[in-house]
Amino acid sequence: MIVHFSRWQRQLAMMLAKAKRDHARTMGLQDRVVKHKFDRMEVEYLGVLGECAAAEVLRCGIHTDLVPDNGTDLADIVGSWTVKTCTKPYYNLIFALEAPMTADYAVLVLPIEDLVPKEVYDIDALDVYGYATRETFEKHSDLRTDIPLPARILKQCHLIRTQQLPSQSHSCEGDVSV
Repeated sequence: MIVHFSRWQRQLAMMLAKAKRDHARTMGLQDRVVKHKFDRMEVEYLGVLGECAAAEVLRCGIHTDLVPDNGTDLADIVGSWTVKTCTKPYYNLIFALEAPMTADYAVLVLPIEDLVPKEVYDIDALDVYGYATRETFEKHSDLRTDIPLPARILKQCHLIRTQQLPSQSHSCEGDVSV
């Protein structure tokens, strides 16, 4: 489901992303994003925009605390929800082994087109693609140790599409790109 952002919403997301980045620096976490072509501020901004998009689709709020949220990005919703926002529209749901999925649900948010550094701030829409339960992630994700940051990856076909909310059936027929 495509979510469009106003200039005002992007400004609010930027303010929260800056606050989160600055807090991470004071906590010594600024180097957590490693081997990534996007800088820390771009990653924070993209993450906050993804959380805002997911919150709009799921009709809830986001956590705005600067302290670590322990994998819970959304507020005022049943269960714990984390949001993963990617830089490519064909990416899958990924959790690094050093930061495993601990929430009850994970939402995958994708850009409309490939993102490149320094253009992240021009985003005006994101696709809240779908979500998975922790059980689905544990059952169907693949372990990848051949990538720079070892992770578990869940292909898009295992996600419940946001158009199917709250509980319509879903099929993994016809696998999509890894």
